[in-house]
Amino acid sequence: MFAAHRFFQRLVRFFLALFLPERCPLCREEPPADGSPDMFCKTCLLSMQFIHGKPCPVCGGDINGIFEICPDCLAEPERHWEHAYAVFRYNEGAAAAIRRFKYGNDIALVRPLGRLLAGVIEQPELYSEIVPVPLHWLRFLQRGYNQSVLLGEELSRWTKIPVARRLKRVRNTKHQAFLEKEDRKKNIKGAFVVRRPEQIKGKRILLLDDVMTTGSTLAECAKILTKAGAIVDVAVIARRQTR
Repeated sequence: MFAAHRFFQRLVRFFLALFLPERCPLCREEPPADGSPDMFCKTCLLSMQFIHGKPCPVCGGDINGIFEICPDCLAEPERHWEHAYAVFRYNEGAAAAIRRFKYGNDIALVRPLGRLLAGVIEQPELYSEIVPVPLHWLRFLQRGYNQSVLLGEELSRWTKIPVARRLKRVRNTKHQAFLEKEDRKKNIKGAFVVRRPEQIKGKRILLLDDVMTTGSTLAECAKILTKAGAIVDVAVIARRQTR
């Protein structure tokens, strides 16, 4: 059903493109910055806070200090991944785009978001697979799609890294956004299992989600993937930092 809905949306966009000029998929007012349907307009891009300079290798965010990693990561225990990528700091502009994509059924936003994320991935040829963070099946029925899977498919289009659904969510956990830091870790513990773990041993994979806040969800996923023998890096659209 959802596949048919996506096909219909693509068909509508195709016919509209024949007669109407392209518009930014976020504001739908100005033309895309490069004239492509795969990009936001200049105004929307300026509303988002890109990660500038050398990013924190642990979370992909702004370093904001004299150390080689950011203050947020200095306060965290060792992660279960080797490197992380992020496009934006989670400010109001980036949050508006992600919320519409994630909760507003505005899946056209995946095109510029996936393209921008692809632009920060170093040496994509090193990765065997993109592994999206899964939704529980009840959450999937409520939302109708998994934003991380859609993002993974778009990222794959630009990087040529195949998408693999290696993780399964076996518990329908509470929404992480409503929990404190320590409660997030408890909430997500044991919520995932690895499908066919023997197939990822020794592979470098790119674990994918939309936003990194405390990193609890990504940490839990990365932990079980590394236990299965994979080498894990992480990619997100935006990193929420407190410092």
